[in-house]
Amino acid sequence: IRGDRDDVRKEVREHGWGFPVALDADGAVANVYGVAVCPLVVFAYRGGVVLRTALGSEQTTAAALERTVARLERGRPPA
Repeated sequence: IRGDRDDVRKEVREHGWGFPVALDADGAVANVYGVAVCPLVVFAYRGGVVLRTALGSEQTTAAALERTVARLERGRPPA
């Protein structure tokens, strides 16, 4: 959000991310969706129904995301 395109490219390269990463240069999209914190991960059912939103670096570590996905795969809502 409101970042520099070159900084975003560098971050993507450094982390080896292979998924799409968007740059919201003026913050317009963040304002529409009420995003105030990055990183932000939204877990949604097929069809777009939001189940849970994980905000900030503590909730979006690899371990935290793996736990949430495992709970979803077992059919339990994340804690």
